[in-house]
Amino acid sequence: MATYKQIFGKQVKFLSADPPSSVGEGQVWYNSTSNTFKTATLSAAAWASGGALTTAREGGGGFGIQTAAVYVGGETPPVTDATEEYDGSSWTAGGAMNTTRYRVGTAGTLTAGLIFGGYTGGGAPGINNSTESYNGTAWTISPATLNTARMSLAGAGTSTSALAFGGTNLLPPTYYMDATESFNGTAWTTVNNLNTNRQGLAGAGASNTAALAFGGYTASPPTVSTNATESWDGTNWTSVNNMNTARYLLSGDGIQTAAIAAGGIVGPGTMQSAAETWDGTDWSAAPSLATARGVLAAAGTSTVAVAFGGAVPAVSALTEEYSSAPVTIKTITTS
Repeated sequence: MATYKQIFGKQVKFLSADPPSSVGEGQVWYNSTSNTFKTATLSAAAWASGGALTTAREGGGGFGIQTAAVYVGGETPPVTDATEEYDGSSWTAGGAMNTTRYRVGTAGTLTAGLIFGGYTGGGAPGINNSTESYNGTAWTISPATLNTARMSLAGAGTSTSALAFGGTNLLPPTYYMDATESFNGTAWTTVNNLNTNRQGLAGAGASNTAALAFGGYTASPPTVSTNATESWDGTNWTSVNNMNTARYLLSGDGIQTAAIAAGGIVGPGTMQSAAETWDGTDWSAAPSLATARGVLAAAGTSTVAVAFGGAVPAVSALTEEYSSAPVTIKTITTS
């Protein structure tokens, strides 16, 4: 008869306390304190269909949480100022932006949101530096403007503690930007640059002192996507472990130590469905989106998120909800 080690490649360990939840899947051990055998059950993670957007579009900005999300702007085409709000099952109209644009940076929640930068169309003159705040009903133009106007940038944080990074102004030699700016609710301040110049990247983070930048592209044509990941400590960006799949115009959510990346484009016309989660050290494969798409937006956390819109390559109204249950430890009983 085969032993447990021969089947699973692991021994039954003798421990005085249960190991952390990061223990290998299916691992069995004996807890000498409780005099019981225990095992770690598999975590469950999946994407499920949600309610469709009222207006199919790509390149809009997303923020909030899975049950209170916002999708603003984008291109149908043409470029739109529309805002939609998601309650966990369906989308309804919100207040329109003051400046029609897409590929903006975002931060915050449904009732305290922020957008900045973006593109109104028409070449380089359409690159925007304005900031608007959202109270759950209407957008208000902020007197604070980005020091560097740009589109295809990333954002992180809250409406009073935000970070803007990367992007493009469509002009050489700064077609791929490393510029980073910090927002305190009143003004934008230029701070230390990213290590990798890029646009079409994604961001995650809880404030302007703790953020994560990942993905994007660094040259065109041909478009060169990157899997580079950088962590922000409030002063400097530090290069950390790369994503498994290089991509650009992807979605990103979460915080500096627990983020999720989904979708994106791996090369001209090649949409991506793969998702990955970040634990503060490494990226790990997560279940893929049901529909591969790029130029999408998202909201939520690394375990409870929602992705919406994008291009497949036609503009999309699709919404998908992600949920992940953690590994649980159970006592093995006999009947």
